[in-house]
Amino acid sequence: MSGEPIACTVWDLSETGARLVVPSPADVPLEFELKIPNQGAIARVRLIWSSGNSYGTQFTD
Repeated sequence: MSGEPIACTVWDLSETGARLVVPSPADVPLEFELKIPNQGAIARVRLIWSSGNSYGTQFTD
């Protein structure tokens, strides 16, 4: 279930999820591992909505 990493920007981060902005069109899977390297954070997330280049995710772990 591991694909190529997709670079993104985390715009909104909460206790329950995050809004990600992907600079170019991407095939974002329904469930994936979100890594925030400068924070040393890794979390499993589920895609719950998308609009244009923004993607809403919910933490699953």
